[in-house]
Amino acid sequence: MQALVDEALSDLIEEAAALWESLAQNRPFVDGNKHTAFAVTYTFLAINGTRITADAEDTYAFITGLSETDIHSLDQLAVWLRANVSVDPQPAPK
Repeated sequence: MQALVDEALSDLIEEAAALWESLAQNRPFVDGNKHTAFAVTYTFLAINGTRITADAEDTYAFITGLSETDIHSLDQLAVWLRANVSVDPQPAPK
């Protein structure tokens, strides 16, 4: 059973990383694309019963580092999300 949960979480992380990368790289808005990319990814994960476990300082440092380099690699995002996302014991209501 745990293998199924791990596989589903892995797929969700890949989708979240792709969403984040797409919004950050394609810049659909005039301003605030990187912040929007994180907010949308955070919401996507919450809706799907997971949460980012990194504290605010670590999250800010990661996002700031991405912004300074202007690199939003799918692999880099997926690695960070895998290390900082877990199943939420109290998922958001649907």
